[in-house]
Amino acid sequence: MIRFAFGLTVLSLCVPAAHADLVLDDFSTALAGLTASGVGSSNTLSASASVVGGIRDARVTVLNSSSGFPVPSGTLTIDSSSSPRFADFQSNSSADAIFALEYDGTSGFNTGPLPSAGLNLNLAGATGFSFSYITSSNFTVTIAVVDSTGTTNDSGTFNLPGVTNLTNAFLPISGFSGGGSIFNNSNIGGFRLTFSAGRDFDVTIADGILLVIPANGNGDVIPEPGTLVLAGVLGAVGVGLGLARRRRVA
Repeated sequence: MIRFAFGLTVLSLCVPAAHADLVLDDFSTALAGLTASGVGSSNTLSASASVVGGIRDARVTVLNSSSGFPVPSGTLTIDSSSSPRFADFQSNSSADAIFALEYDGTSGFNTGPLPSAGLNLNLAGATGFSFSYITSSNFTVTIAVVDSTGTTNDSGTFNLPGVTNLTNAFLPISGFSGGGSIFNNSNIGGFRLTFSAGRDFDVTIADGILLVIPANGNGDVIPEPGTLVLAGVLGAVGVGLGLARRRRVA
């Protein structure tokens, strides 16, 4: 079992201040351990939740295995009762496993491109996605965004380092395949975030996932001391939380 004390480190791509964020998921709706076991296996849960669109589609997939024992598996849990609330994903020493979260206002996870969606959000001026995380391993986040007709995808893939203190990550939509133009030219219909790493992977994401929209609405980042206030609040809330609930997947 890994124990981390929640401090706070701010990446060079830190969370901008003075913004009117869209909260994709604040983790206030719990998810019991969603587990996939065995090579090629997937497990999906779609449920009403306090998220954008009102429905969270969660999926865990085991891609391959280095051995037959222990049985390769991955488990995703969202704890809504802790402070801060958090999502935790673990793959065991045999499994190369990934997990994904989808928010499109409809129930059902599609394994291919993000399907035609039930949302219609005007998010012009958005600058990127942000969340706070802690993990001992480097990992990759791929974010796909679809317009309200379900016909246009814009996606970005970002590599994040392992960190031993709770760290803010900001993933700019300027780094997406379409340069984020979908946010300025189309109403948004859905989001999918896919997290992947190697075997024996354990990552915790604290207090939710945001789409950052600066208050001035034109996509400019507004630096101000509020960023430091946010860091202090998160650090104060999290220091000393050892995540005793974290258990390595057997």
